[in-house]
Amino acid sequence: MRARPLLLCALLALLTPMPVCAQEEDGPNFDIPEKWTAEKRETFNEAVRLYREAAEADEDSVTKFEAAITALLDALRLDKTYAPTRYYLGIAYQIIGEVNKARSHLELAVKYNKQFYEAMVELADTYMHEKKPKKAGRMYDKAVKTGPEYVHAYRMRALYLLKELDFAACAEDCEVVLTAEPEDELATYLRDTAQRELNGEDWENTYEAETEHYIVRTNTDEEFAELIGFRAEMIHKVYTRLFPKVSTGRRKFPIIVYADAEEYHRKGGPPSAGGHYEPLLRKLVLFRYPDIDDTMLVLQHEGFHQFLHYYLEDAPQWFNEGVADYFGPTEYSLVRGDDHMEVRPNPWRVKTIKQALGAGMVRGFRELMMMSQAELYHPQWAGIHYAQAWSIIYFLCEYNDREHFPILKDYFVALKEGDGQEAAFHASFGQVDLKTIEQEWAGFVRTLRED
Repeated sequence: MRARPLLLCALLALLTPMPVCAQEEDGPNFDIPEKWTAEKRETFNEAVRLYREAAEADEDSVTKFEAAITALLDALRLDKTYAPTRYYLGIAYQIIGEVNKARSHLELAVKYNKQFYEAMVELADTYMHEKKPKKAGRMYDKAVKTGPEYVHAYRMRALYLLKELDFAACAEDCEVVLTAEPEDELATYLRDTAQRELNGEDWENTYEAETEHYIVRTNTDEEFAELIGFRAEMIHKVYTRLFPKVSTGRRKFPIIVYADAEEYHRKGGPPSAGGHYEPLLRKLVLFRYPDIDDTMLVLQHEGFHQFLHYYLEDAPQWFNEGVADYFGPTEYSLVRGDDHMEVRPNPWRVKTIKQALGAGMVRGFRELMMMSQAELYHPQWAGIHYAQAWSIIYFLCEYNDREHFPILKDYFVALKEGDGQEAAFHASFGQVDLKTIEQEWAGFVRTLRED
């Protein structure tokens, strides 16, 4: 049984939970050298047994992988050039989150066995986790070329190709997988998604507007498409007041706007959502609200998720949602004939956070900032969590002539440099008198108007 590497787990989390076909390590690349002594064979086989036990474990798998790593390292000392040992170590290190060690072992596995296409796939996965897509693409290609019968190489390259928005090539790889394994759910999902992107929406009429940074497609009317494109560009300028411009290469941000909520949900929009960003496709999807201001609020909120993705693929949820809610209610107006965008309090959050603060139902900053996505979205608390995340961002950006904005800037820089939630918090909020900051935040929130 083959364990799921980190990249696959992370990308599958963007899709829907589905099983990954097991890959049996029984090909010629896993042959044990005939010259090995009985001691070497026994040591290696016991290490692999522990690895497989960890891969099949439902609970405490990290501890089991750590035990397997210890055994594999013992086996490695007996023969440092035997590639399968490094292959297993590479996957195990991926699982426990030590990506540098994973990459090192997998690179050596490929070095010691230049036909080791199974290790090439795992190495490409590791490059993707390290945000090195070009290196990953070359390694997936090498794996397919070296082991053209190895179906898993096509499966993982298809996932990579969809992430790179190469929909035609993704669909081709999926067909290879489905020819060999017709029931493969991941390949079916990837193929159907790629084909849908290639074919576009099944609208009778499609209206498109292209701007400097965006491509808008809708089935409403041409004037509305142009309006969405214009407002998207206007809020993009506001995003870059806080965040420097980021290069997206030749890509433009895609925006799909359905005619109404019924069509949006019928086409796959999440049941409780008023719009969403699809990270795997880097696509913003929403619908036209009866009130145009609500449409723009969703556009500006979800558009920030799309914008931030080019900086941070795994931004902490409180930050991602809080800043999106900060930009969401930005108002457009003409000031002396010039286009103007003004950030204002979020009308969907002010009342909630003031009530939560009065009832003593808010979290400490650290507790909120350490939350996982599931914790932030807890059914009973999601509304308060969203409101508090927004209010903290609004406070840091607007309080007392941006007195505390440098804290937020330090936090973002730490995240961008690769720090996790804990390290980023320590590099920013951990360097100030947090109790005083929280008291100032609470006082600031109580002054906000609810209209």
